[in-house]
Amino acid sequence: MRIGIDATSLPASLAGAGRYIRGLITGLASIDSDHEYVVFIKKTDRSRFQHIDWSNINFIDIPYLNRPARLYWEFFQTSHVITQHKLDVWHAPHYIVPRSAGHCKIVVTFHDMVFYIFPELYSWVKRATFQRALPHALRMSDHIIATSEATKNEIVHILKARTDNITVIHSGIDEAFRPTADARLLHRVQKRYGITTPYILTVGTLDRRKNLQTLIQAYHMLIQDKDPGCALVIVGQKGNGHLELVRAIAERNLEKRIHLLGYVEEEDLPILYSGARLFVSSSRYEGYGFPALEALACGTPILSSPSPSILETTTRTGLVVEPVNVRAWCERLDHALNGTRRSDRHLENLENYAWQNVADKTVRIYEQAAGQSPGRVSDIHRQPLETEGPVPDACSFAVLKTIVYADLFDYPLTMEEIHQNLFGFRASRTMVAAALKTPELTDLITFEQGYCMLKGRSHLYEERLNKTEEAQRLFERHRKLLYWLCSCPFVRMMSLSGALAFKNCKEDSDIDLFLVIDKKRLWTIYAFLAVTAKLIGKRELLCLNYIIGRSDTHIKDQDIFNAHQIANLRPMYGWTHYRKFTATNGWVMGYLPQWNGHAEGTHTFPELKLSRWAAWGKRLLEWIGYLPLFQPLEWLIFKLYKKRIEETISPSQTSGVYLTRDRIKLHTNDHRHRFLKKFEDRITEVMEQHERMNLIAQESHTAHNGHMTVKW
Repeated sequence: MRIGIDATSLPASLAGAGRYIRGLITGLASIDSDHEYVVFIKKTDRSRFQHIDWSNINFIDIPYLNRPARLYWEFFQTSHVITQHKLDVWHAPHYIVPRSAGHCKIVVTFHDMVFYIFPELYSWVKRATFQRALPHALRMSDHIIATSEATKNEIVHILKARTDNITVIHSGIDEAFRPTADARLLHRVQKRYGITTPYILTVGTLDRRKNLQTLIQAYHMLIQDKDPGCALVIVGQKGNGHLELVRAIAERNLEKRIHLLGYVEEEDLPILYSGARLFVSSSRYEGYGFPALEALACGTPILSSPSPSILETTTRTGLVVEPVNVRAWCERLDHALNGTRRSDRHLENLENYAWQNVADKTVRIYEQAAGQSPGRVSDIHRQPLETEGPVPDACSFAVLKTIVYADLFDYPLTMEEIHQNLFGFRASRTMVAAALKTPELTDLITFEQGYCMLKGRSHLYEERLNKTEEAQRLFERHRKLLYWLCSCPFVRMMSLSGALAFKNCKEDSDIDLFLVIDKKRLWTIYAFLAVTAKLIGKRELLCLNYIIGRSDTHIKDQDIFNAHQIANLRPMYGWTHYRKFTATNGWVMGYLPQWNGHAEGTHTFPELKLSRWAAWGKRLLEWIGYLPLFQPLEWLIFKLYKKRIEETISPSQTSGVYLTRDRIKLHTNDHRHRFLKKFEDRITEVMEQHERMNLIAQESHTAHNGHMTVKW
């Protein structure tokens, strides 16, 4: 079989996708002699592959092309190239696929969906290019490789792709990334880059999505509060956030404390990782995230915002910090620098990250796409989070807490639901299943037809079946009403919350909604929805109690109650806005570390899709609504409605009410504090019933204020 690989997108300075392309080709050269490879590459990049065996790889040089010319070549001219070289499979490792490919099969790699989720971080040219290229790649491809489960989920939701032709293959790590113990070598490299003190390291292209502004603010706050004596070293080529970064450093007079090294030589990077006191990754969004895994492979402790490479591939994650909270970053930096040791910090099962392993799985995708492999590629799977062995006490306690919390809502859980909502501990499904069979838990819980609940609560099984049926009826009765709400102008996202999201409804249950409405017309649309709902007699049914004007709004009330609510939102419309919201609120993972920022139960109810006419009408009304004459109306409604609400609520209700130009929170009956107190009392009550579990609770390292901590 002849396989063509488009390597023309290799940049001068290798970053994420570039590392993937080079690593994959290197791996293919070392493991596959059965197939013939034709790699199309810029002549200037040939030196990158001098170290590999070329026996079954034919490199075809193309002239140096600037980006527009390269995109033209990839889209229009590769059809001729495929025919000329009689290729059976064409692999596009960076999104762009040919306009047509004849009988040749197309495999494409998706690294992330950032151009849909954070489009404002890129120029309109880049947005337009990739927002056209990705749907085309989906239509043309016979199989898609996603570098993470998170990316696969985003492809399915945003591009409406089928799941059966998407396979997750985690990227590899070069063998050079290993701990370096040579003190002379460490000193020599650090001296070359002007590093004379201990240092914190961050690596990545200086793009806005890397969120380095937050890191600099946190670092500045740290040295003002308690100077740790560490420099901050930033490694990475210039991107669209470079000038803002330089300005932020200058404004705080940190030029002598922060080293901007730019792109460093490949052979120096493992040494810089190995010499760092701490590696940090503050990115708002990652499709995979090579640097965090490379740092772990070099034995360096890490502090990271939620990254698929960390959350999906290893449990030894260091600390996970929400991307936008400066104070949280400052506190975690201080804790990490003062409370960490380098011993036993490494990436487990390094052989699973070898490029040969990635290449082997990719070859099977080629064979499947070309019809040479029977059936689906069922043996490609991600590395399990846990190895076989005894169940940690902390896992058993986390399982119990999860069951007890659900019991407060009279809600029995399946094993899968326990795993998804596991409190404060990261574990595999196998480990959760094993924990449910431990003596400590079998004394306290019982099973009924696959549902788990506390002993003496078996009646909840029948109740849940009845509530599920009632929730389905409630949704079907009011589907048209919800569709109308989604079609209203300026409504960007609608998610179900509360009882309906869990399918835990009674006959008199209402519909709790979490909405994103364009902040420029938030109050106008809220007033319109509230008045209309009252006129049609649905105001008591529709609970418009939490509305935000930006999908990247950061929720400040951080506790297990709100974390659980966010993790179990069910987005019915506006999935990209939902994903941006969850990416901004990564703090949820501190309470529910199994959560990956995606709605596992999204398909609890069918997604609401606007018809062409409804979408067209919505855009027309928005064009009218953006006219300047409506701006005074927005301001007037805000002032009048806010005053009316404040006059209506009692002083005891003010803690659950928050009214600003870009946020409406109307939790006049705020159950949060009551449930948290009830949860604490119920845990204490259950613990008193079992001496062994009581001891585990006292000794558990994962029960500190409900936050996930990692014991190294």
